[in-house]
Amino acid sequence: MRISRFWRRELSVISIKKNPLDNTKNVLKSIKAKIISILNSDRIEQELLNSCLMGKNLAIIYAGKPMSADYIIEELMRSSKLLKPVYAEILSEYRKGRDKEAFDILYKRVPVKAAKSFSMILSKIDMINPVELSEYMDSFEETLADQRLTKGIQNAEKQSLIVNITVTLSIFALLMNFTVTVIFSKAQLLLSDIF
Repeated sequence: MRISRFWRRELSVISIKKNPLDNTKNVLKSIKAKIISILNSDRIEQELLNSCLMGKNLAIIYAGKPMSADYIIEELMRSSKLLKPVYAEILSEYRKGRDKEAFDILYKRVPVKAAKSFSMILSKIDMINPVELSEYMDSFEETLADQRLTKGIQNAEKQSLIVNITVTLSIFALLMNFTVTVIFSKAQLLLSDIF
């Protein structure tokens, strides 16, 4: 507290906080980013599956030869659309010698659970032979296909539940309408008899 010399009264020191609208804007941006990531998750999963198939094909082609992660990431970058910037950043970090950080980029930037598994496979490319890589890619492909199937079944169940609830509510409204109409007409007859 300090005393103003002009008015001789105590003034409280007011702390100025950030504009509350800035916080709202940040919240709205994060909500927008989450909605976009949810909408794009199916497309990203499809692109991860395509990358998996591309990696498996490369592993089959180079079955007897040693493969480098650099070459495979380059090929994945060439064949992808949505994940192209992510693969470019992974390749850049990998070429700088930051292997661990490079492969962490995929599951940090891509909001899909399968991205973590795929990044683990990519991180082991230099350590395993192409036959093992092909097996890992097969396993990843099956896992991703199972997840997508489960997600599709869950979506179908949700849609079925919504349809059932809508039909039940419309039948309930129809029955309530009938009941109210019957009661109102009988009440009207009773009132006409009384008066």
